[in-house]
Amino acid sequence: MTRQALLPSRLSGERRIVSPEEFIAIAGPGWREKALLPLCPGCGAELIPCGVHSTLVVSNFRHPEYATCSLSSTPDPRYAHLRPSDWDFTEARHLKARFCEPDNLRQGYAVCHRLCFKRLSTSEFVALCREADRRNVWAYRHMPLEVIPYILVTLCDFLTEAPEQQRAGSARRFSYRFVLQKTKSAGDDIDALWLRPEDCRLQAVFVDSGKPVRGRTVAIYDAEIEKARSGSEAWTGGTVFRKILECCAGTAPPPV
Repeated sequence: MTRQALLPSRLSGERRIVSPEEFIAIAGPGWREKALLPLCPGCGAELIPCGVHSTLVVSNFRHPEYATCSLSSTPDPRYAHLRPSDWDFTEARHLKARFCEPDNLRQGYAVCHRLCFKRLSTSEFVALCREADRRNVWAYRHMPLEVIPYILVTLCDFLTEAPEQQRAGSARRFSYRFVLQKTKSAGDDIDALWLRPEDCRLQAVFVDSGKPVRGRTVAIYDAEIEKARSGSEAWTGGTVFRKILECCAGTAPPPV
């Protein structure tokens, strides 16, 4: 469940977040008859305001039945960590535009590449960014630019060879994904990733079994991973840069 939703475009000229009470006040009691349904900021589904006039339950927006959105009451465990405490769609344009600046884009790819056993293709990086677009990751309020790669790598699965097999020339490959691990004190929101990074870790796990990939637990802002930012321009130019730039197609400049 969530207490935040986007006003439908007919009620607002901008992407505005409202509470259930604010939605009812703006849309009026005839919102059902007018087919004025608020939208989930995470998945875009039409939501139903509930409990606005109840003294027994906390008001909220309900997702369609069996929804697996991270903001629903039945989230897909894979993406349950994608629950921000708040949203800012104006700042999202600024953040995506900043991420797409050449130096920042190269560094973002370099950090993701280092996290992914140095085996992340440009097309996989573009897929990560497009998944972030689809899930409105850029709109997480107060999210710093530097933490974005650590969120991106949790959005898709990867296929690679184990490091020791790469050295031996073996062709055996495996699928893995990154899951976010947090201490209990870090809370449920994704905000802990930048507010309390010392309480968060990324763990690579095998897709088929869910078991950890040995030696692949990474701290947020890990010093060895962050080294990838330095000198990234030397190997992410030319064709590589043109390919990763595809993730920025259609990105509007930030509002003045």
